Amino acid sequence: MPLVWTILAVFGAFFLFALLLLAAMLFSPLVFSIDSGKGQARVCWLGALEYSRPFPPAEGKAELRFAGKSLSLPARRAKRKRRPAAPGPRKAGKRATAARFLRRCLCQPEVRRILVKRIGRLAKGMLRSVAWTGRQVNLSLPDPAWNGMLAGWLAQRHGGRGSAVRVNFTGENELFLEVRVYPYRIATALLIFSAGLPYRALLREWRAASAIVS
Repeated sequence: MPLVWTILAVFGAFFLFALLLLAAMLFSPLVFSIDSGKGQARVCWLGALEYSRPFPPAEGKAELRFAGKSLSLPARRAKRKRRPAAPGPRKAGKRATAARFLRRCLCQPEVRRILVKRIGRLAKGMLRSVAWTGRQVNLSLPDPAWNGMLAGWLAQRHGGRGSAVRVNFTGENELFLEVRVYPYRIATALLIFSAGLPYRALLREWRAASAIVS
């Protein structure tokens, strides 16, 4: 009996750890940022996992870090050029069945109405999962007079408040953007979308499309 309780305790601890890890993954946003001044794009998740990649004209290599420690990335292999193979009869049959299924679903007013409504809600849910959290533009126009007019217009428009656009006279043009994507909102939108689908009608149309001999 003590061995059984020990095994149950180990499985319970593992299950609890998995639940906590899943919750952290769902509620921790993915942070995407682009910084032209540093010449890199960066993705951060869970506050510990970070991937950065330089883009021209900056030099360097892609880097993956976990808890501040650099991890080695697998080397890329040169891709061999292959001639596109002709689709076999099985792939062609699957594509034809999928096309017939889509046409039959769109031809059914009830199914079409539900799909359009659900897709619209899914798109809104996906948009809610994305939030702009950082935006800064450092701009310098070729003519100093234009810079002065732009700086005056921005100051008049924002009334002394902070603006995402800054004008400089040193010829520096930089862009910084930061976007946060919330996985739990995406999961919620997908669950709501899938919960309201007419599965019986979709299954009926799929069987009808599969039964047709192309």
